[in-house]
Amino acid sequence: MTQSNRPACTSCPNSPLTVDHVLISCPLYKEIRKRFFPYPLPSLKNLLLNTHPVKLFEFMRSTNLKI
Repeated sequence: MTQSNRPACTSCPNSPLTVDHVLISCPLYKEIRKRFFPYPLPSLKNLLLNTHPVKLFEFMRSTNLKI
């Protein structure tokens, strides 16, 4: 997906809907993130390397995003 055809976040119209945005910074998913991940959040790289894939999947499912 190129930068020009990425969908915009519905909560943050100036931000593209990326993995980093959803997992780390989007305020729309802040409360969901708190249920699944430690705070403060590590970098995206550390979060992905140190989080069980099932937990990541459950987080994504909780967002109701179509992936």
